[in-house]
Amino acid sequence: MLTPTEYRLSQKLTHSLDLIEPCASYLTIENKNYIQSKCIELNTPESFYKLFKLLRLSPDDAIVYLLSIRDNNAAAYTIYKFYSDGKNGNRLSENSKFSSFRPSKIFEYTQIMSKMQSTPFSLSSTLVKSLILNQGKCPTDLYHEIEQKGYNGFNTYVIRKKNKEALIEKKRILDSLTVGDTIV
Repeated sequence: MLTPTEYRLSQKLTHSLDLIEPCASYLTIENKNYIQSKCIELNTPESFYKLFKLLRLSPDDAIVYLLSIRDNNAAAYTIYKFYSDGKNGNRLSENSKFSSFRPSKIFEYTQIMSKMQSTPFSLSSTLVKSLILNQGKCPTDLYHEIEQKGYNGFNTYVIRKKNKEALIEKKRILDSLTVGDTIV
């Protein structure tokens, strides 16, 4: 869940991208790297798409950038959305000029996301494997959330899953306590 401060920060970053857009062709590599480093707090897939367009990032560079942002629901969903858009546009094939659009590379990225120990990236990995690569099953409730609400549905599902995991962890800790233990 986004705090009001995080939301305002993301809105300011998105607004900054709009302001920079007219002079994007004059950005140096250092400028682009600085912008990327500051945009890890973006909170919508549309903002990430805007960033990639502004910086003229290739799909390969965009995916690597998104993979570097841990526990950002929007970054995780943007990876799924990227591949969903690619599939709908018939751009995913082993002959693609972008390695990130080759099914073998997509599978490699899903493996990386699965190992990240990050709920949003794990769910994104499941979505990509099941809906893009047709390998495995996607939880029905996650699929329905995304079909109905897009990113907002994904975000809600992630928050619900994290809350459930936290409750299970608390219960496990409480069950392991014995009389006389102190809770800090």
